[in-house]
Amino acid sequence: MKLGYRLIDITPKGFHGTLKVGEMKGLSVILNTPTAVEKVSEAVRRQAPTFDGHAVTFSASNTVVTMDSPATIIGPDQGEVQAHYLEAELQQWVVEFNAKNGTNDFLHVLSSAGDRTVGQVLVRHAYAVPSSVGLAEFIAAQTPHFGDPWELAYNLNANKLVSQRILKDRQQAQAASLAAEVRELRTEFNKLAVRLKGIHASVDDSVSEMGRQTINLQTFGRDLYDNLRILFGEFDQQALIDRDVLVLTFKLKLIEGQLSQLNRELILLEAEIKEEGGEKLAARRDLLIEAKSQLEADKNKTIKQRDQHTAQRTVKNALVDRTGLTVTAPPSTARTSSSEMYEVIDEDLW
Repeated sequence: MKLGYRLIDITPKGFHGTLKVGEMKGLSVILNTPTAVEKVSEAVRRQAPTFDGHAVTFSASNTVVTMDSPATIIGPDQGEVQAHYLEAELQQWVVEFNAKNGTNDFLHVLSSAGDRTVGQVLVRHAYAVPSSVGLAEFIAAQTPHFGDPWELAYNLNANKLVSQRILKDRQQAQAASLAAEVRELRTEFNKLAVRLKGIHASVDDSVSEMGRQTINLQTFGRDLYDNLRILFGEFDQQALIDRDVLVLTFKLKLIEGQLSQLNRELILLEAEIKEEGGEKLAARRDLLIEAKSQLEADKNKTIKQRDQHTAQRTVKNALVDRTGLTVTAPPSTARTSSSEMYEVIDEDLW
């Protein structure tokens, strides 16, 4: 048996008259050595981009092993291992398979490999052709003494000749990168939690006469804190699917939460200024207004980025609302432990 490999498709566009949008006429050329691929690529690069007045483009196809048999198996990155070592191990598995199943399966002799049962393909890979798919699958399930396990050529072609070990390493690297992003977001979340606690303490100590606003602020803070926990749970479950959208959504929730806190803090300061006056309080108000302006600019930028990611899909987060408040909208009323209802004053300011 003789194996080849498809290395490049050469597809000229523009021949045979005018083409419709999306239509392509051309030809496919199969080259059998990496050297030939390099020579063709260099020749195309050096020559003019037109032939006989027609524009021509060239595109390389994915590198795959052509299969003379559906039972063809590949030893990823074992092309440099001496063939007789690989043959000995493969023959041992053939004996085990026949003894277990009462069959007489074997490995085909390969004329392209000097009449051996193991050959080399694409320089770096080894290949063999069992007499049945059952034997091929049995061999693929074994653990070799060296190198990665053998794989069916059909499966390895689907993965662009990348072994399962390398695919797993890539997935682990992606997972590690995602974990780092989650840790960074958790740090920002903790900073927000500390800020909430600080605002609660400040309001309790300095504005005790404004009980209604304080109750609303504390209730809102607890609601925001609990719902951000839910967002973290959703992020952990959907990270592989909605990672980018969830990151931007969470960032937007943080900005909106901070804006709500600043609005509430401004209301409290306005009330204090009205009652007590003082340049220090006025200066504090100006700083809060400046911070609010910056947060609103960040919010608009984040919304624009998220819209670009969502495209044809809208992400909706169903948040638990046990207090009657929401994360992004101000509360109209809040309950105390005695279930007494209070109204938020000057609601338009929120």
